[in-house]
Amino acid sequence: MKTNILILLAVCLCCGAAVGAAEAPAVPPAPTSAPRVGIYDSRVVAFAYFWSAAQQQTLKERMAAAKAAKAAGDQAAYATIAQELKERQSRNHLQVFSTAPVDDAMAALKARLPQLAAQAGVGDFVSKWDEAALQKFPVDVRVDVTDLLVQEFKLPESQQKVLETIKRAPPVPLDEARRLDAAGKM
Repeated sequence: MKTNILILLAVCLCCGAAVGAAEAPAVPPAPTSAPRVGIYDSRVVAFAYFWSAAQQQTLKERMAAAKAAKAAGDQAAYATIAQELKERQSRNHLQVFSTAPVDDAMAALKARLPQLAAQAGVGDFVSKWDEAALQKFPVDVRVDVTDLLVQEFKLPESQQKVLETIKRAPPVPLDEARRLDAAGKM
């Protein structure tokens, strides 16, 4: 009889535990780690973008258009194109020698960014010089993806050697770079 009571008590406890477990709210698993972010040296990406075949072709076309406008005596067209080229050069200098954003280079990669993010195992891309954006990400989740992005531009071998020099050099502070550029010293 004691044995029957013990068995009955054990069965009741098991059923009660099973019912209680079924009613317990589900607790989501704790995240194992923060999402990784791909950081890149914007100066290197800007340099690679500038020397990409597509950018060099665009530059040649714009220079040819300026030359043709000048030869045709179309001073207005020439002045417009010359101003565009001057602004482009200024932007390139601020990007390659300083920390200006490289939105144009990243826009050129827009179609490939999802695949590159998956390849690198990152959720987003942030310039290593963008201190405000980087504050959102702990240091241990930052992954350098500079070389991965640069590869997309298929940089000529002669220009690839320059990348290491850019990586080793500290950037010119952006305010100083703007002053130097405005003075024609960049």
